[in-house]
Amino acid sequence: MNSPLFLKIVAAATAGIVGGYLVGHQSAPQAASALSLAEAGATLPAAKPEGPLATVVESAIAEEKQGLRARQLRRIALALQPGEHAAFLDRVFKEGNLWIGGVQNDVFYDWAMLDPQAAMAYASALKDPIRRGAIHSVLSAWAEHDEAAATAWVAALPPGEEKRNAETILMQSIGIRDLPRFIASLHEKKGGNRFGFDYMVWNHWVTKDPRAAVEAAMGLPNGPQRNQALQTLAAIWGQTDPQAALTWAQLLPPGSARNNALRSVVFALAQKDPQKAVELATRELPGGWERYGAIQQAVRQWAQQDRTAALAWVDAQPPGQQRQQALSGVVNQWAEESPEGAIGFILKQPNSPHRSDLLSQAMQVWVRNDFEGSFEWIKQNPESASPQMLQNLVQNAAHQDPEQAMALSVFLSPDDPQSQSTLQNVARQWAHNDPDKAAAHLATLPEGAERERFLRGYISGLSQGDPEAAGKAAQGLAEGKEQEAALQDVASQWARLDPAAALEWASKLPEGRGRDGAIGNVVNQWARDDNHAAAKYVNSLPAGGTRDRAMQQFANAMVREDPEGAAIWASAIGDTKRRESSLNGVVRTWKRSDPAAAEAWIKTSKMSDEWKQKALDAK
Repeated sequence: MNSPLFLKIVAAATAGIVGGYLVGHQSAPQAASALSLAEAGATLPAAKPEGPLATVVESAIAEEKQGLRARQLRRIALALQPGEHAAFLDRVFKEGNLWIGGVQNDVFYDWAMLDPQAAMAYASALKDPIRRGAIHSVLSAWAEHDEAAATAWVAALPPGEEKRNAETILMQSIGIRDLPRFIASLHEKKGGNRFGFDYMVWNHWVTKDPRAAVEAAMGLPNGPQRNQALQTLAAIWGQTDPQAALTWAQLLPPGSARNNALRSVVFALAQKDPQKAVELATRELPGGWERYGAIQQAVRQWAQQDRTAALAWVDAQPPGQQRQQALSGVVNQWAEESPEGAIGFILKQPNSPHRSDLLSQAMQVWVRNDFEGSFEWIKQNPESASPQMLQNLVQNAAHQDPEQAMALSVFLSPDDPQSQSTLQNVARQWAHNDPDKAAAHLATLPEGAERERFLRGYISGLSQGDPEAAGKAAQGLAEGKEQEAALQDVASQWARLDPAAALEWASKLPEGRGRDGAIGNVVNQWARDDNHAAAKYVNSLPAGGTRDRAMQQFANAMVREDPEGAAIWASAIGDTKRRESSLNGVVRTWKRSDPAAAEAWIKTSKMSDEWKQKALDAK
């Protein structure tokens, strides 16, 4: 039996992957997240500051230093008594976009160990993205505490993305306690095939018994899951015993699994002996991007220890991709320590596309670490900032801080289509991260093309967390292609969360292409989760554009699973042009997987001879 502390660390760390470490803000955790949680959970005393809960929480939230704030809140969280968890979370979530170091996930885990039904009810009432992280923490604790009840809760969920995620979380929790059951689930393709979830299971077992873990992974059928498992095991084992991991990886048969395992060992070895890691990658990995990427990471570590030696090695390499990737590793590390020094070095290189790439990479690091300094440099050196580099900077900043991305957008040309698309993407990310601030910015924009573009991106981002509000906003757009696209976006996102609610909304839209497209997109997603229910609904539609669009989307969703069935559905579409277009796509996909069966169906279909010949001749 694993300790509650260990499982709590796992739940908190992996919940960060789906829920982020900002309250109301999603972000990818760094590899050290689990370690920081472990250290905090193991070293903080389970005693909160004296005084009523509301008072001590208020005092902690008022702390301006992020690290100290999170530490104080975690100390309070560790000492919460039964009945206090909801009040603690109510006060923390009231702050909105507040960094608290993942404390909320710890609280949900502890609460679920005491009262999983109450904790799950609270978590389920939240909005995404924090809802996903909360459900993950609760379900992880619940499965460890009462697997049967947790399994029953997951089984009762309606088909959709949330149920698939819950099944993955459940299997991850089981996998940490029972490796044979986890392996059996992978054989049945029911296990989590997402890196964040599988990683935690493999990390546990390779640490506990590396040879047993390797033997289990080797027993998986050839394919992506086996390759991923071996790569993960090599990375973890390489950190604890790089020589043993290297010896094992070198004995694997030639192929992608061996290359991936060796690359993982290179990455792990680079932490301790980057020069040896570079030599290993050069000697063992085949030429191409697998080798180049491994060398880049190893040289980056080398530059952190001895930049002069790393640069000397790079200078000794012949011109080509390997040298360029290695130099990128040096520059990226340099920019972390001294962005102006790295940029000065780059600008002394001969003018070339690679120099532009290096400059863009260094600027991205600078923007992330020192926005004001990087902004001022761009303003003072406009001749060195290419349009492509500026677009890249804005796009990358959008994921970390959309407000900064909008500030950087002043350097973009408003008439450039690529810049317009970039700004729309910023709005999408901003609405997803912080819808309230995005809405406040939208309110400041005057009527015009810029506002319409921002609104289109805003609706797309909002639909991922609050599709109902996004649907209302989309209906407020002017009729035309922009509104049609927005309605379809909302329908697709909503259907992933709740197909029935999405269909009810889409069916009430005014008649027209927007409604047809929205219903079609719901059907497409619904068919992937429950094709029988989706088929029954499509058959209930009256003849016309809505039914035709729904049939086309149903066929698109089914073509990989049942190409013949998809072809039959596509051939029943009423509109001739749409029917032929849909069938063209179906048979094209079918011919790639089973050309003989596809061609046999084409020849016996009731389509015209002209269409049959074109379909047979198509590549």
